[in-house]
Amino acid sequence: MTARSRIPPEARVVLRFLGAWSVLTLLGFRARGLNDALDLGLARFLGASLNLIHIPATVVSTIVLFGSRNLRVADPCNGLQLLEILLALVWAWPAPWRERALGLAWMLPLLFLANLVRLYSLVPLLLYRPDDFEMIHQYVWQVVMVGVTLAIGVAWMTRSGNRAVDRPGA
Repeated sequence: MTARSRIPPEARVVLRFLGAWSVLTLLGFRARGLNDALDLGLARFLGASLNLIHIPATVVSTIVLFGSRNLRVADPCNGLQLLEILLALVWAWPAPWRERALGLAWMLPLLFLANLVRLYSLVPLLLYRPDDFEMIHQYVWQVVMVGVTLAIGVAWMTRSGNRAVDRPGA
């Protein structure tokens, strides 16, 4: 009996996930240049879209100014840590590479959209309930976004089928 056969398939998935997530995090997937580019892009997108819905906003670097308030887009607000979790889930789940690519094609935009909803929700919070901002931003949204990321990943895993768990070499 080999060591691999003694480890239940579900445990192998968890171990692969933890390994992939560690590698993505520790070996610099979140490189400074990528973080900065995402921060700047999201700040510009948020500022432009606020102007479209008639909330006057100005963007200075990664800071979106509106009214007497401002919102700084920075890691982890750019969603890169969430992307690391999602990529680790996709890597860990034993599905064919084509299925993984097709899954990422719908999961990545969905994750981006969820992060935008989070950012947009912070604007009225800052304008009308600034005392509640830190708690909701730092604690509530962090937990919600990790939950959304896991839900997206589990939805893909379920869609790809449990048959993948026992598929050798996938």
